Amino acid sequence: MSGESAVYREKKEDSQAKSGDETGITARQVTTIQDIAHLIGLAKEFHEESRFSHIPFSEEKYFKIYSKVLKQKNNIAFFINYKGRPVGIISAVVGDYFLGDGGRMVTTNIIYVSSSIRSSFLGSRVGVRLVRLISSWAKAQEVEELHIHTAAGIEPEHSDRFFKKLGFVPYGGNYVARVG
Repeated sequence: MSGESAVYREKKEDSQAKSGDETGITARQVTTIQDIAHLIGLAKEFHEESRFSHIPFSEEKYFKIYSKVLKQKNNIAFFINYKGRPVGIISAVVGDYFLGDGGRMVTTNIIYVSSSIRSSFLGSRVGVRLVRLISSWAKAQEVEELHIHTAAGIEPEHSDRFFKKLGFVPYGGNYVARVG
């Protein structure tokens, strides 16, 4: 279960081999430090739009966290470019349910489509493509469930409609209170 299945490797190689389609959209797995550097502007955009924007963005933490996808087989990230510019990212980790044996699942850390395209047809295509990429990887990891978390507070009603259309079922919720 650790490692990639032949089907996933094939799909990954196909997606990385493609230079893009007629629309200028390309999808890639994050595999190099250059990919991580290429995505920093999109990460900053996500951060500034999120409910955490009051916290200063840390490039050092960003590189440390995303370097894990280069080193640890249970972490992965994909990104989508439109005409060479990053417009979407998804990253996830695979693991077992924390209080039991088994219950293998993939949990997303981030799914983000740039605000510059999110409300357009292109934005929907990018969002669907990101979900398909992570779903394909999740299947290759032989997991029971794929959990997509949208706790950044960015357009929660839009996210709810989008994921329900893709067959996801909401469970639980996120709540916050200021303590200090």
